[in-house]
Amino acid sequence: MQVKLIRFIVLLLERITAHFVSIHLRPWKFLKHVLKSDYDSYGKYQSEWCILLQGPIITKNSFTLQTILLYRYVYPNAKIILSTWKDEAKKLDKNKLNDLKVDVLLNTKPDYVGISNINLQLVSTIAGINFASDQGVKYVLKTRTDQRVCKSLDFLGHMRNLQTNFPSSNDKMDNRLIVASTNSFKSRLYGVTDMYMFGSISDMKLFWQIPTEQKSETLHEVKTDPVYFISNKQAEGYLVSHFFNSIDFSPSWSVENSHYFLSQFFCIVDKEQLDLFWLKYERFIESFSFLRKNDAKNWERFEFADWLKAYIMYRKIE
Repeated sequence: MQVKLIRFIVLLLERITAHFVSIHLRPWKFLKHVLKSDYDSYGKYQSEWCILLQGPIITKNSFTLQTILLYRYVYPNAKIILSTWKDEAKKLDKNKLNDLKVDVLLNTKPDYVGISNINLQLVSTIAGINFASDQGVKYVLKTRTDQRVCKSLDFLGHMRNLQTNFPSSNDKMDNRLIVASTNSFKSRLYGVTDMYMFGSISDMKLFWQIPTEQKSETLHEVKTDPVYFISNKQAEGYLVSHFFNSIDFSPSWSVENSHYFLSQFFCIVDKEQLDLFWLKYERFIESFSFLRKNDAKNWERFEFADWLKAYIMYRKIE
């Protein structure tokens, strides 16, 4: 009966929207029986591997806690850090998190949160990375409290395999940084998403250990057009502009130079490969082309296939 009802709704949506519609189900709660049995082998990831979740606690459907339950089951011996805010303490199930061996960092919010809350992300992320470094961590996956890797996949191993198979050729970093295709757009020059990032601890420090954004009397205009996003130094643009300085890179603001930059210092992993779910915004419709019909081209994602093309091109040139 349930399948028939879903089929009826989907067919109705297809008639209304003139699009093929599929439904993708993700459990609200952590369920062992939906996972692959070979997760037992992931105990090899010890405390030098770290998953850092930063941001506010998402209590709806216990989203943040259920995500941690999943990650702890998948990686029983890896370090898990939850970097959040002091005023979020009342939302925490401290006993449960203690049982799960989660290190909880309660940070003080900055007085100025920055354009698009960039300072909130910076403060909580830097605190988590510095704590991980003090604990002897070698590899960090930085993610968010409102996102979850839902795929039955050794995602830590997958990130490390990408680093191994596509070694960094520059002298500024130990390894390239792995980022998800979520919010990585073809028209966003030098568009490095800040949501999901994996890297060696030294490289993560290189990217994230920067000053917080300072409030100015005349704030720069916030533009949502991805073409101008990075050059305007808003949100991810603020991070990338500092990263340019850290690695002595001078952008020429061309498509070719942007592709060269991404091919040398980063690698893109498709969100579908991870089934990276974001409990925010238009989560019910994941197709940008459907939501943004008038400027769909500006919102095409820069994906692994695009990155690989650039990687091969500039590897041959060098």
